[in-house]
Amino acid sequence: MKLVNTKEKEVTALDGKATALFEDMLDGYLQRTASKRFTERHAQDVVRRCREFARFSDLPPWFWTEDHFDKWNHHLCYRRQIKPSTQRKYQQAIRAFLEYLQSSPKFIERVRRDYGAQLRQIVTRDNVVIHVDEDDSEGGRRPFTPAELQAFLGEIEKEIALHRSHKGGSRRKFQAACRDRAIFLTVYVLGLRADEVLRLNLESFFPSPRHPEFGDFGAAAVLGKAKKGGGKRHRTVPIDHPQLPVILAWYVKDIRKLFLDKADANERALFLSEKGKRLSYSSLWDRFDFYRGMSSVSLSHLVIHSLRHTTATETLVQTDAETTRRKLGHSNLGTTTGYTHVPDKFVAHQTEELLKRRSERLKETKT
Repeated sequence: MKLVNTKEKEVTALDGKATALFEDMLDGYLQRTASKRFTERHAQDVVRRCREFARFSDLPPWFWTEDHFDKWNHHLCYRRQIKPSTQRKYQQAIRAFLEYLQSSPKFIERVRRDYGAQLRQIVTRDNVVIHVDEDDSEGGRRPFTPAELQAFLGEIEKEIALHRSHKGGSRRKFQAACRDRAIFLTVYVLGLRADEVLRLNLESFFPSPRHPEFGDFGAAAVLGKAKKGGGKRHRTVPIDHPQLPVILAWYVKDIRKLFLDKADANERALFLSEKGKRLSYSSLWDRFDFYRGMSSVSLSHLVIHSLRHTTATETLVQTDAETTRRKLGHSNLGTTTGYTHVPDKFVAHQTEELLKRRSERLKETKT
């Protein structure tokens, strides 16, 4: 990192002071876009992308570099497997925000004075997706098949078994695998987005009057995706898998405390990193990629979001479209339809069942 002065300065992470300045910058950007009559949705999208990049790099904008940007894009392309047009929008968001900062004498001076750093543009023509006219829509994220899901979750169980014994295993890897068992089962059972599961706190779960046997883990209060530039939406997701309450109770009682050695005394995040902080996007994807790569079944075409597609499909098959929509937190059924991948055999079976019921009714009417 190049600094304005010659003094050696430590590149600081997003501590309290840096976070406050970063938030001022984001507020300033929103005000600037309003003066230019940008849509609120566009401006909020830029802010979300900047927050995401900051979380990924764990650095404020004045310490962002081309290397950080390249690593983030590698993560977006190969880990999250977003389509090129979406990745291009992410890149444009970072560029627009940094252009604003470079045009703001106030922030230029504050960064120079407080951190001895210089605000600069890290997004260039050489490190962005080139705009082309061809159709770059993604091939379609699909759910895990039962065999693939069993293979993926099975790799987590193998990792736990491998490191369960401190003699031949690693205590650190054991507790990480135990946490992964809880977090990926939560994603799968509740049909959560990656950011939703990472935002869960200890207080996010509560008992269900309908299922007192689930104890404190009968339902989850989920902070979901924002709608058209507004605030994030809350939804309640009932737990419909008897194994998840058991796993979560075990994790909170026996495993989470193993991560608290370096944690803040007031840390309430449910899923923690080895540093005792809320688990990050990049760490979650690293863990998913680790198990995906270890599997004897090819899972290279699947991403974390595929678990959400799996949940959507299973819920629709077992219940109905409205229940599925509410569980996923969608505003309309059209979005939910894109997540469901109902097998042809199931559709054929349902059609035959419908025909059978109607035939029986017709016979009863005639008699």
